[in-house]
Amino acid sequence: MSPLYVKGTIDYGQQSASPTSPTPTEGSKYWNTAENRKYVYNGTGWEKLADGTIQWDYSNTTHYWPSDNIASITSWTAAKGGAGANFVAGAGGGEMTYTSSDSNMGGQKSLTTTAGDTGLVTSTQTEDVYWDGTEAWSVMVVMRKTSQNSGGTLGDGCFVQGRAGQVSGSWSLDITGDHTWSNDFGEVFGSAGAYSPGYPAKGIMLVRMSANGASGQLAWHNGTSWSERDTCSSLPSSLPSDFDSINIFNFDNTSSNHDYSGSISEIAYYKGTRISDTERDSFTTYALSKFW
Repeated sequence: MSPLYVKGTIDYGQQSASPTSPTPTEGSKYWNTAENRKYVYNGTGWEKLADGTIQWDYSNTTHYWPSDNIASITSWTAAKGGAGANFVAGAGGGEMTYTSSDSNMGGQKSLTTTAGDTGLVTSTQTEDVYWDGTEAWSVMVVMRKTSQNSGGTLGDGCFVQGRAGQVSGSWSLDITGDHTWSNDFGEVFGSAGAYSPGYPAKGIMLVRMSANGASGQLAWHNGTSWSERDTCSSLPSSLPSDFDSINIFNFDNTSSNHDYSGSISEIAYYKGTRISDTERDSFTTYALSKFW
């Protein structure tokens, strides 16, 4: 039987050893009949899955929220970062749903919002715990966005660096760009614009940058490959420094003008580090085996 081609990946079916022809692509897979175990190609070699999912070493993260730890619409426990990093209910409420086996996310857990005012915030809200306003940082978010709410050149509140319990000066990142409340402090990824080919858009969002916003990148993996959405060389103008929390789905506010509509299933965060392509690709291989 010939291999099956699916959106750039190859399913080789049952094989007694790792196939080499046709040349495997990242995300390709096969069932090893000698070991009774599934393998996935990571772009450079074959990786054996454990219980159906590639095991990822998240030791390089400073904070990590796996889908397995989502318990309800107001409880998402951090696997790394301490109890203070647990996500709890933020401002607003009523528009979020919890799914224990989301068919859109590979049967994994997810939280989903429609156009509303619901968000989650870290339990601890203390200055500099998550970001000091100037240091390097990176984040990868497994997500499925269903609509755009902030206009064509502004990002919604998918992942937010919150500050001082206020919306003013808080900074959100999304696949369509970034956003600071009321544009008071400018944007640096605004040219990413609207997402094409449209919604729903399932993938992995990557934001990474060195200190003071240098070498900043907003990138997107659509399940097949990475593409760069936009870059930056500095932070938004006059951005405050008293950041004290991480918010998801919205600023810490009941406004629905900048909320994120869609699902989030997993977040890996790196305080103080602009991650390498190697770290990016390690998480990508794991996420593809788990959520696709």
